[in-house]
Amino acid sequence: MGVRPEPDDLGAVPSPVVGAVQYSTERLRAPATLEVRLDQRPSLLDPGLSGRVTRVVLQEGDVLASGMTVLTVGQIDVVALITDHPFFRPITLGSMGDDVESLQCALRDEGFYSGECNGTVGSATSAAIRDFNDAIGRGRVRDFDPSFVVWLPADQVDGIVATVNVAAGGWPPGQGQPIVEYEAAIEQGSLDVSESAARRVAGFDPLIFELASDQSLTVAIDGNEVSTEDTSRIVRAASVEASAGLETSTIRIEGFVTSPSTREVIGVPTVAIVEGVDGACVFVEDGPGGFVAEMITPLDSTLAGSTFVSEQLAEGMAVLLNPLQLGFNKC
Repeated sequence: MGVRPEPDDLGAVPSPVVGAVQYSTERLRAPATLEVRLDQRPSLLDPGLSGRVTRVVLQEGDVLASGMTVLTVGQIDVVALITDHPFFRPITLGSMGDDVESLQCALRDEGFYSGECNGTVGSATSAAIRDFNDAIGRGRVRDFDPSFVVWLPADQVDGIVATVNVAAGGWPPGQGQPIVEYEAAIEQGSLDVSESAARRVAGFDPLIFELASDQSLTVAIDGNEVSTEDTSRIVRAASVEASAGLETSTIRIEGFVTSPSTREVIGVPTVAIVEGVDGACVFVEDGPGGFVAEMITPLDSTLAGSTFVSEQLAEGMAVLLNPLQLGFNKC
């Protein structure tokens, strides 16, 4: 049963003013901040190469794999090995240790060795080292020389090559200096929007983050996470602001959250909304001169004086535009 306006202190009954609920199509574009935590990837360091570089194989944009040839010095290929333990000494028949175990596993992965990774160089491992050396151009020698490999730890290689610091015809950069540098990787990424925008964002899929400084660079958002296929693009943008020398950096990038999709939204005049203890409501026409409260959830206001709401109010439904004047101050 609807309620009717009450007379004021002078006995006059103010006239109700009504407006209509309107449906419209909304496109999402709301201010947002993309926060990414960058994990700086390790560089490939010069192991002590001697001689002129005759070929560079690894290029910017490549993803490094264990066993990949990085460059050639003279006639010898320098290969990347990605293992749990670094190589710091020559390894030959009788050598033992964690580095031997890592070498055995690497040789097995590359098809040179079929035995166990037991940390001891026996005849089978020695033969595998000989075959590996022959493949890279060192000849059929049975000692493993770490100065002809570049090493990366197995848990830190999921990155994209950003810079190659050597060129064919030039010289290696020097022992311990970076031959190859990686782009930073995203350790974590999340989208931060205002509370009102968050209610609107929830109705759109998929989501796109658009940089305020470069609208041509957009990043797909999966739920609240940066989509992995766009990692390198957002890293390039974020790295511009990253602090040099830090292993990890948290970067906040300002922009907008958008979506290629649209949605149907329901708008009511903002002046019709009454804020109560239990939430917000509007008073809709209920018979001649009567009105009944309908609870709503305001989503976002517009410049045209309307507020989007989440409830399925009927299009064209009449809502009271002067509820406070008529004494409707509670939902």
